[in-house]
Amino acid sequence: MLSLGMDIGTSTVKLVLLKNQEIEKQWMAVHHGNPFVCLKKGLSTLELAMDTPFSLCVTGSNTEALLEQDSAIPSLGDIPAIVEGVRWIIPQVGSVIEIGSQGARFITDLQSRAPQFAVNEHCAGGTGSFFEDQMSRVGCKLEDYSSLVKQAQSVPRLSGRCAVFAKTDIIHRQQEGVSTPDILLGLCYAMIRNYKATIVRRLPVCKPVVFCGGVTCNAGVIRAIRDVFGLSEKELTVPEFARYEAALGAALKASGSFTLRQLNDSLPSFRKLRFVDINKPFWKKLMYRAFSTAQKHCDTWHDYEMDVTPYENSKPIYYEFTACPAAEFAKRFGFADIMPALCNVDYASMELLHAKLVRTTTCVDGCRCDYTICGDKDSYVKEHPEYRDENGYRRNK
Repeated sequence: MLSLGMDIGTSTVKLVLLKNQEIEKQWMAVHHGNPFVCLKKGLSTLELAMDTPFSLCVTGSNTEALLEQDSAIPSLGDIPAIVEGVRWIIPQVGSVIEIGSQGARFITDLQSRAPQFAVNEHCAGGTGSFFEDQMSRVGCKLEDYSSLVKQAQSVPRLSGRCAVFAKTDIIHRQQEGVSTPDILLGLCYAMIRNYKATIVRRLPVCKPVVFCGGVTCNAGVIRAIRDVFGLSEKELTVPEFARYEAALGAALKASGSFTLRQLNDSLPSFRKLRFVDINKPFWKKLMYRAFSTAQKHCDTWHDYEMDVTPYENSKPIYYEFTACPAAEFAKRFGFADIMPALCNVDYASMELLHAKLVRTTTCVDGCRCDYTICGDKDSYVKEHPEYRDENGYRRNK
C-alpha cells in the first residue's frame, strides 16, 4: 500500500512516500516561485510506474492553487498535518516548535485530544526568511550559518521583533566591533525570544518538545531554544525527518486512488497561466517573495538601495527605493524630463498582474520611490485615486 504526502509551501516542495506506513522515499527542493514545476520534478524522482496507484493528500500554504486544478485531491491543514507527522515520529511529544521560511507555529498539549496552537500573524520576523535577510546584510551565505555561530564567543542583544530594527542593531554592533559569528548567534536568540513572547505567550510548554521545520538546520537556533525555554538535551528533540513533518502527516492521512499519469495531466496547466492575480493570497505571497529576493541583490550590488516592509496578509505589499542609479544619472546629466516615461511603466506592469500600484513620490523629485501594491479589487485603491502631475508622472493621492 503506497501513500504520498505533498507539502507545497511558500519556498519549498516536500514529498514523502510511505509503503505500508513506513517511509519509502522523501524529497525536497526550493521552488524559487515555481512550486508546480518543482512538484512535477519531484514526482519524477519517486521511481513509480505512471499507472501505479497510491493514496494522496496535500498540505501547505500553496494547497489552494493545486486544488483549483483538481478539487478531487484530498487536503489537510498545516496544523493537523504537523501534528500527525510529529506524533508518528515521536509518539510521546508534548509540544512542537515549528519554524519555516515564512511561517512559525507553536503546538502544545499534544497528548490530549485537542492540542492548543498559535501562529505568527503579522510578519516574517520569527521565520526562516528573517535569517536570509540578515545574512545578506553581513555578507555571508545562509548555508554557512551553523558553522559560523559555532565560532561565537558571546550573545549580543539584538532585535528579533522586526527585520528593520534588526538591520539597525546589526549596523550598531558592527560599528562597535562585534564579530560576525557573535552577531549571527545574537540574531538566533533574538528571534527565539520574539517567538516565545509573541507566539507562545502564555501557552503551556509541555515536554518533551520537538523542533521541526526548515530552520532546524540552524545550530544557533537549536542552542537558543534550549536556553530561552530552559530545556535539557532530553527535553528538546530534533528528529531525523524534522523538515518533512507536514508532508509525512499528509501521507499518513492520504486517501483515494491516484497515479502519476493523473497528476502529470493536471500540473502542466499551471505553466499555461497567462496572468497572475494578486487578489489571490497565493500570488500575492509569491510577488512579495520576488521583491524580498530583489532586496538581497540590492544589498549585494550596492547600486539600488531598497527596503521591503515585512509581509502582512491583510495589508498591501510595500517597498521603497532610497537610491536609484537611473534617477541619479537623469538628474546629473539633465535627462529628468524623460523619467516619467520610465517610471510610469511600473503602473502598466502591475495592471497586467491584476494589481494596482499606489505611489506618491520618486527618487527624481524626492528622496525615495515608494511602491504600495495591492490587488485591483482591493478597497485601498479607491482610497488613493490616481492622477498625473505637472511633470507627467502617474501618482496617487
